[in-house]
Amino acid sequence: MRGLAYWLCDLVRQLDCIDDAKSKVAFQTQVDSKAYDLLIDVKIRADEVNDAHAFRLVHQHNTWIVDDILVQAMTAAKIRAWRFEPIQQA
Repeated sequence: MRGLAYWLCDLVRQLDCIDDAKSKVAFQTQVDSKAYDLLIDVKIRADEVNDAHAFRLVHQHNTWIVDDILVQAMTAAKIRAWRFEPIQQA
């Protein structure tokens, strides 16, 4: 069934959950505080994420991270216009 209304959407939960020591990441150098530049092979600290299925990164606000449960639910519901890319290398 098609919706009748449109909504603004914003992902408000922010987490600092990347294990920098175990991840392949690059940091921005032209800023005064910690900010990611590249996320190449990310290791997430599960104890920081808990049951969050979607969140932003504290140190890279424009990046949304979602888990397999959310990806599978959106795929099963045929919700389009989203692109998912893995952040962990096999």
